[in-house]
Amino acid sequence: TDKNDAQVIAEIARLDCLSDVLNLEVHVKSQTAQEILTLTRARESTIQRSIDVYNQIRAIYKTHGHSLPHVKPECFANLVSETVSQLPDLVALAVRALIIAYDPLQQSIRMMTQQIEMLAKQDHNAQLLMTTPEVGPITALYFAGCIGDPKRFSEAKSVGSYLGLTPLDYSSGQQQHQGSISKRGDPLMRKLLVGVARRILQRKSRINALKKWGQKKEKKLGANRAAIALARHLAVIMAAMLMKPLFVLNVPLGT
Repeated sequence: TDKNDAQVIAEIARLDCLSDVLNLEVHVKSQTAQEILTLTRARESTIQRSIDVYNQIRAIYKTHGHSLPHVKPECFANLVSETVSQLPDLVALAVRALIIAYDPLQQSIRMMTQQIEMLAKQDHNAQLLMTTPEVGPITALYFAGCIGDPKRFSEAKSVGSYLGLTPLDYSSGQQQHQGSISKRGDPLMRKLLVGVARRILQRKSRINALKKWGQKKEKKLGANRAAIALARHLAVIMAAMLMKPLFVLNVPLGT
């Protein structure tokens, strides 16, 4: 992050002196991978819209002195229909207008989830990645799509940086310190990996090598930073699995 260093590097790049030592090619994902990534991102966007409607309706009820019990997403529309008459007429009208969009969103989520699960069953790489604890079909298939050709990485450790899960490095002269993670790369992939890490660290989850590794980090760093560290660790392991699939072919699914 030193300004003088940055200026020198920019000048070298302008003179095209780096082409012989750096690989400046851009990796283009396959058509299938791009389609899978698009489908999964559309599902995530639909989930967020559904959550927004859910939270907005609950907030309206709370503002007008009513509290809705927590129910499964598929039962929420029925609950609102049964209780909306308790609200003032204009408020009830607003709630009915919001809830109209809720069930179609839930149907779309289920349809896309089923399609992703079906694709994961047919994908060898996804099946391989699902042997990792707490990694389901959505995370496995999306990870395989994000990585594409694993041979483009010189080593599995590079995937942590590629997904923005490594700390930013601030250096200038004799000073050097690390900041928060860079958050470069695919945000949904980071979210999925951190979600897997949090499930591994839950008290009720099975004891395994990943959980023990994460618990050690948790004692030193706290829950949130340990989850991010474990997510990065998972990314490296899963990338290594794609690079050397024969290493884990004999591991039964779900272990």
